[in-house]
Parts: sequence; C-alpha cells; structure tokens
Amino acid sequence: MGCGATKAAVKPAATDTTMFPAGAKPAGATVIRLHDVQSLEKRKLLMAQVHDVIRQNYGSYADSESAVQWLNNLAKSGLDSADPLCKLLVTMVVDASGGALGFSSAEVFPAGDRRYVYNAYTCVRHGAAASTDEEDEAVIRILKQDIALCAKELRDVLARDNVHVQASFQDHMLYQPSHVPKIRVGFSLGQVPLGALGFTNYQLPIYSCEVASAVAGAAPGTVDPELLASKKLSGTRADLFLADLAPSDPRTPFSQMLREFAAGYVGAHSVYSPVMTDDPAFRAMVAFADSLPQEGDDAMYDKIHARAKLGARQYCAQSGLSLV
Repeated sequence: MGCGATKAAVKPAATDTTMFPAGAKPAGATVIRLHDVQSLEKRKLLMAQVHDVIRQNYGSYADSESAVQWLNNLAKSGLDSADPLCKLLVTMVVDASGGALGFSSAEVFPAGDRRYVYNAYTCVRHGAAASTDEEDEAVIRILKQDIALCAKELRDVLARDNVHVQASFQDHMLYQPSHVPKIRVGFSLGQVPLGALGFTNYQLPIYSCEVASAVAGAAPGTVDPELLASKKLSGTRADLFLADLAPSDPRTPFSQMLREFAAGYVGAHSVYSPVMTDDPAFRAMVAFADSLPQEGDDAMYDKIHARAKLGARQYCAQSGLSLV
C-alpha cells in the first residue's frame, strides 16, 4: 500500500469511547493497527489471533489465506510507509488481556496511478468468552470506523504523490443473518448498496470464487479439482457496497472506477484469474458499470453515492432487512 515518498507520522488507532454505545463498550477494549506494528514477533502473535477469528467465522478460508501471506503483505504496508504499493490494512479490537474481540482488514488494488480499497473482512470473535449482541455490534462499529479512517488517511498521504485512492468497496449478503449488524453499522457510517441505484433490474451479484479450502498437506495454492469445479459452478450471491470515501481525483467517472476495481478484485482472488472475462463476478461488475451514466455530473462518485444512499432503505427492505 502506497503512502508516498515522504513518510507521514503514524496516527494512533482511534479508541474514543464515543465509538461504543453507552454500556456496550467491552471492558478495557482498545484498537491495534497491525500494519503499524513494527515488531515482526508481535505481528505474528496478533496475526495468529486474526486467523483464529477468521476460522470461527469462515472456516477453511483461514487455510486458503495463510498467515505468512498476510504477514508478507503487512510488511509492505503501513500508513508511514514509503512503498507506493501498500497491500493490506488490518485493525483489531482487543480486550483488557490482549485477546482479539474482532478485526477488520482491507486490501488495496492498484490500477496505474489509482488505488481501490476492498474491505474484505469485518469479523467478531465467537466462543468461550461470550459477548452480548450489543457488545458485538459495538466492536463491529469501531472496526468499521477505524478501517474507514485508515482508508482516508491512506488516500490523503498518497495524494501528495499524485497516487489517487478512488473508492472503497465491500460485499455483503443481505439474506445472511451474520451480515445484518455489519450492514446496519456500515449504513450508519455511509456505506450504501450499489444495487439501490436502480439503473438495472437485477441485483448486483458478487461470486465467491476464491479457493476456500486448500488440500491438506499439499503445496501452497494446491486445491481439490472437484472443489475448484464446484466453486466455478456455484457462486455466492451478494451485493456490492460502496463506502463513503470521496476520491482524491473526483474527475474519474464512477463507472470507470468500478471496472478498475473489478479487475483488481478478480485478479487477486478469482479461481478464473488471469482469464478475468471468464469470471462471473467480473462480468457482473462490468455489466453494472456499463449500465451507469458514463459522463457528466451524474456519472461522478458523489452523485452515484448520494443516489444509492437515497434508495438504500427501500432496496434492503425488499430482502427483509431494515436499516432503521
């Protein structure tokens, strides 16, 4: 992840108690940004906790996305880095004993002198240390707030060297109960479903084409051929959400931003890569981009975001999800 040739001072992660609803703040909870942790040993220990949380929430994804890979990406990241190709931002909420209550991560995809942020995970811990729904939602809120703040800080630092962070995306499943608090919190922070734009008559699908399970004991990247065929055949239907992150170069039509993000997302994750045109997620995003205004004020980010926000409540209600 790029942060420009001139190093910027690292800002501490926000721990303002106003981020938590009254009475819901977990005792002693603080925020740690892994991409700002200098000690490799400490990063390894924290990353092990991150992977435990991934495993609790998404099972075998923790096997297909190794801790070593995450650590390598973190080594190239950080908001004070001089490397213009930062790859990963990770923020955690930990309890008084240092145990992970949850984490949020964001990847950054390059497209020439532009960057796109993908908030890949926002997960809370499950298990022995039972927490209330209110506490879980409080953790989700601070995670989403801080990862969004990281994206904005990255945008502002990179803009000094004419590298433009243009948009931040996340996909959610409207019909999945575990996604409901994330969608509601996200909406309160300005995250809106692109499907609410109404320019097309279909829900924008994003297919989980990542290889979700590695073959036990096999070389990295090895997958079960039957699993691969199955995932190509049936993807997970979801909605693409757009965060409230004004682009540092607002002259680019949003449709172009969406096409560039699609290429970065699929290039990094799809089992179809590098033949992106074979990927249903890529085709869906490009088709959606083609349906948007291509020029003029209505094609710009601010108008697209405002229109999606206006229709978000009604759009989500069609899936039985209230944003109130």
